[in-house]
Amino acid sequence: MSFRLPSLLQWILVVALASIPTAARAQTSFLQMPNGDTVAPARLYAQEQASLDDKLDFNTIAMFGIAHGFDAGVTVYNLDFERRDGRVRLDANHHDRREPYGPLLVFVAQYRLKLLGPTALTAGAQAGPSIGPLSTTQIAWRGYLNVDLKIHEDDKCAAGAYVANNTFLGEARVNVAPWVGCEIDIVEDLIELEADWDMGKHGAAGFAIGPEFRLGKDLGLATALRIPNPWLEERRYAVLVQLEYNPPSDD
Repeated sequence: MSFRLPSLLQWILVVALASIPTAARAQTSFLQMPNGDTVAPARLYAQEQASLDDKLDFNTIAMFGIAHGFDAGVTVYNLDFERRDGRVRLDANHHDRREPYGPLLVFVAQYRLKLLGPTALTAGAQAGPSIGPLSTTQIAWRGYLNVDLKIHEDDKCAAGAYVANNTFLGEARVNVAPWVGCEIDIVEDLIELEADWDMGKHGAAGFAIGPEFRLGKDLGLATALRIPNPWLEERRYAVLVQLEYNPPSDD
């Protein structure tokens, strides 16, 4: 992957300007894997994430706490833009099964069950249609199961696995892979380090690491570098920017 410096700076500026806060509850990793948290009842969460590789990709998430340990919401995935002929244009995919379809309107529901001590089990499902001509509409879906461990009040790790179709992730007809991630406090109430690894074979899989800066009690701004898995045929590095309003989780 290569960029002319002015073009890269223009893209980064677009990311920074587009990542504006929205009221909601964000509990996903850099790689858009739910991390095991659920929203407290009657709380609303939202997250905006932008990633830049050979195109600019936006993912928007909103979750609402329905009951203790249970939340649901909606996500817009794969809202992609690219530069063509000196202009920024929507890059929709309604035909190529090797790439994720997009944009996608995905509905989410998950349940978190506390286990022994600081551990918990989270099961979730995501499903929804691609947005485009009706004749090309496909249903994207993903199911996941995570176990999380709360090491300290502000330190946590989670691990699990997912299964998803190629409308959701591209590549294989069905994608199955493990995932692991951690959030570690570096400077209390100011900076934390986030890292996660999606071990899949689809184009967005890889290892991502970066800091999150707390901008207020419930607001955080994170940046990260996504490093592609070495077994991918097409390796695409990406810069990630993530803004989230994150009220207290349902612990």
